[in-house]
Amino acid sequence: MTGEENLAPAYQRYGTYEEYLADMETSESLSVEDIEPIWEQMVLDAKTEFFRECAADESDIISVPEIAGHIITEFDKIFDRCGLWYDFGFMCSLTCYKKE
Repeated sequence: MTGEENLAPAYQRYGTYEEYLADMETSESLSVEDIEPIWEQMVLDAKTEFFRECAADESDIISVPEIAGHIITEFDKIFDRCGLWYDFGFMCSLTCYKKE
């Protein structure tokens, strides 16, 4: 089981638009203290995945191009799975398009 079996589009998670808005307002009111443990777990998960996938030779040498390549490959897989493609805009933004 890959975990993808339980994925559903966001619009299917809410019965009404009001429920959606209430959930979005709750999400926006989180403090740094609320988010910090989630962020720390994400960093730990990323390090674990990197060392499992990219540093398998145990050389302790970290290759920045290899990290970037791995990130882009995984990013591409996410967009492809959702039937989307993207184009980079500025250094901190991108535009997403639906594949036709």
